[in-house]
Amino acid sequence: MSEPQIDRHKALDSLLSKQKKKAEKKGYEMVIGRASGLPEQWRTIMPQALGYPLFDHWSGGGLPKGGITTFQGPPSVGKTSLAYMLIAAYQAKGLTVLLVDYEESFDEKWAQTLGVDTDKMHYIAPETLERGLDTIERIAKEGVLDVVILDSLDAAIPEGSLYKKGSGIKHGADKDIDEDTIALKPRKLSQWLPRVRYHFRKYSTSLIIIAQQRIQLSNAGGFPGMAGGNALAHFNFLNLKISRANSKEDLVLKDHSVAFKMKIRVDKSKYAGLRKDDVMETFFFHDQGFNAGYEAVAMSLAGELPVCPLVNSSSQSSLFTDSDGKEHKISGAKPETVYTKMQEMNQLDNFLGMVGY
Repeated sequence: MSEPQIDRHKALDSLLSKQKKKAEKKGYEMVIGRASGLPEQWRTIMPQALGYPLFDHWSGGGLPKGGITTFQGPPSVGKTSLAYMLIAAYQAKGLTVLLVDYEESFDEKWAQTLGVDTDKMHYIAPETLERGLDTIERIAKEGVLDVVILDSLDAAIPEGSLYKKGSGIKHGADKDIDEDTIALKPRKLSQWLPRVRYHFRKYSTSLIIIAQQRIQLSNAGGFPGMAGGNALAHFNFLNLKISRANSKEDLVLKDHSVAFKMKIRVDKSKYAGLRKDDVMETFFFHDQGFNAGYEAVAMSLAGELPVCPLVNSSSQSSLFTDSDGKEHKISGAKPETVYTKMQEMNQLDNFLGMVGY
């Protein structure tokens, strides 16, 4: 680097430092420095592993920290169950989680079945969209929260849909149901998202939004979309669309369906681990959501584990070498078939112990 260039860098460092001090005197925050010397959360979008081997491998390490991830899907695809499963996964990592329940459908027993420690899960059920957003913003600024799960955006109702504008901090009179309240939710999100994104990134706080997929109308006809308008689409780190396969593809054990096949497709990504249109298929078990045992079987068959004692020996069969070195031939090569056979042979626990799950 030439002498004039070095002088320019030093001059710029000095000017930026003065701007930071000026901002701090006025009560504002500003991240300043050479890119290579910034705190890690500002240099890269960091992943948070969930502890589910197939999902963590597919996503490049888990879900992104410090921003917004949206799970979008039609009715009866398992969105709320997925929210509980994510809470349990984050709690298992020792993280603090807040559930914002706009659906007002929290079921403690079902959450506990999916692994949630309800004694450690924080919960709010706001009457309106704004009360929930305001609570999230105030907590996010304090840096005491790791994950916020919002279920669901579509169930949140803006105050302007319920009340006329009042004076001071109090709302006005009730609105009639036939009064126009078009686009209130997108407008509120457009105001709120820029207010909180700095604090999410600063403290590596993740906001996970569960959204319902609905048919939205335009001049060109109908198309599947979600509430929130363009603001949510712009501010998302990651937007994942989830869908459920036909019941004929369910995983069946002893003549009973134990899981349905779930497909997760990337609709948008600012996250290095995933690209638009990346797809993952797995089974979502009725009693636990994602199943680390099934996912470990699938990854071993694909040769994606550091140690793969379970391999496909042909297009129609597999071979498992147990911890004692004994070989077990398995009829079937698909992960769902092999997983079922391994359970029937009482070899699944042996396999999971060998691969560290």
